Amino acid sequence: MRRQAHRLSSWGQNVFVKIPVTNTEGISSSPPIADLTADGLHLNVTGILSLAQVRTVAESLSHSSGAVVSVFAGRIADTGRDPVPLMAATVELLHPYPNLELLWASPREVLNVCQAESVGCQIITVTHELLKKLGGLGRSLEEVSLDTVKMFYRDAVDAATSCSCTWSAHDGNETIRDPRPESALEDSGRFGVNLGSSPRCRKAPAVSRLPANFVS
Repeated sequence: MRRQAHRLSSWGQNVFVKIPVTNTEGISSSPPIADLTADGLHLNVTGILSLAQVRTVAESLSHSSGAVVSVFAGRIADTGRDPVPLMAATVELLHPYPNLELLWASPREVLNVCQAESVGCQIITVTHELLKKLGGLGRSLEEVSLDTVKMFYRDAVDAATSCSCTWSAHDGNETIRDPRPESALEDSGRFGVNLGSSPRCRKAPAVSRLPANFVS
């Protein structure tokens, strides 16, 4: 580990070498972390999931000129635990170490970006898919709802099924209709799709019985 770390560090002054919090047998990496820090390497200690690990790592990095502490909040959430309290506590634990930055690792949704900012994380890693979704921050929920219904409709059409109604968008500016001729629907009957549920189809008459305020 030490030899590889020095080799990676030689690539540039801006390189932060990733060091796992333990080895594959669960033995703490604190000794090599302290040694590499003393050698002047910038480290990113990764795979952290508990406050006990944060304390140990912070002590090992206390003399670093700059290091990153990566806590895998997403993996904490995968166990059914809310990661926010632990991340907030980590911020407090690292407060005496201004040379250390907290990284929120393995985010699962856009909300995690907001949570990381709110607790005071300096860094968060995000996938390309999450980056694409950041444009939706602050969108109207009604707008998202309408987009969702349109997506369900397109999925139904793509699946060679048919929505059994026509309806108008909530603002009255757009009407979505089944693109196939009425004659084709009436001649053979068709499958109706319950938008918003699992994609199971049932045999349905040409006209569905829907609430009066839903049909345009």
